[in-house]
Amino acid sequence: MKKILLLITAAALALGMFSSCSNDDSSSKDDKDSQVRTTKLDPEKVENGKKIAKAAIDIGALVLKPSMSDYVNRSRQKVADSNAKLLYTVVNTGLADFLSEGKSTESSCSGRKIKVSQLKDSTELDKYIYAELSKNGNVDDANISFVIENGKAVRTKWQNDDSSPIGAYPQKK
Repeated sequence: MKKILLLITAAALALGMFSSCSNDDSSSKDDKDSQVRTTKLDPEKVENGKKIAKAAIDIGALVLKPSMSDYVNRSRQKVADSNAKLLYTVVNTGLADFLSEGKSTESSCSGRKIKVSQLKDSTELDKYIYAELSKNGNVDDANISFVIENGKAVRTKWQNDDSSPIGAYPQKK
């Protein structure tokens, strides 16, 4: 369907460009070596051509806008899911390291939605998670949640800001 609309748009644009020229008022000028032909443009036809071209561009924009916004939304969702997977990996790596070193694996943030910046003023595990996430850029304003059960992160969620999609890992099936 989109290809058909784009084809119609292109045809209308071409028609508008070619119909704006008029050969009715052509004149010729004879010269010794060459002949030069000039074409006068009819202002009304030029204006009609502009209208057709504008309509063609508007139709093209209408066709492309939904697919572009869908692409942007899918892209944002993939980023959120990727960040949730990163959080899952960081939490589980921290838990494994802390368990092997005999450190406490308590987290004051497990099971609740928080800003990443809240991790830096909490338990040792939370500080570790904050330090690792900070290596990937400014993530302080992101909303996260993770659930720890039996010494393992079982579910993580990530949202870059309040208006962006929520990423989750592992994905529900």
